[in-house]
Amino acid sequence: MDSRTIMLIAAFFAASFLLMIPFYLVQKKRKKKEDGFLQDQRGMAILRLYGEGATIDGIRAKDLEHVRGEMLEQIVSLTPGTHIISAKYGSSEPGIGGNTNYKTPKPIDCEINFEAGHEYSISLYFYSPEERYNYYKGDVGEAVFCQELDIYGGSYSKGYIICYKEK
Repeated sequence: MDSRTIMLIAAFFAASFLLMIPFYLVQKKRKKKEDGFLQDQRGMAILRLYGEGATIDGIRAKDLEHVRGEMLEQIVSLTPGTHIISAKYGSSEPGIGGNTNYKTPKPIDCEINFEAGHEYSISLYFYSPEERYNYYKGDVGEAVFCQELDIYGGSYSKGYIICYKEK
């Protein structure tokens, strides 16, 4: 390699590093905000919501006390008790020709009882709670809600909206 090639490679890596800095700072700020929110809301039920257009008891989730999490989920603080969560859920399956994206065509209503001081997460999964429990050798939360869905296209025929009470 001549010195010009080495300079181009070095410039590429330097530019990549410099472009990473703003993303790192944004992610660090998001994590700090999430940690502060969880600390402030520790007496409430916390829901990590991986869905679009979500409503909780008919109120848009983004109008409730919430923050964005590290994985860009909505983290919502809820009073203990039963709530109806409604959202369109989606997930993707990586493939050789690109990703296959799955989305529920309409919002799915989930009636779930939330306990104070616990964290919950709700999302679309391609495996049942039992299959996930076995795969992760029991290192999953307690499934407090599960609704099976028929999925068309891709390699999955079933999907599950599952709400886990985290350990």
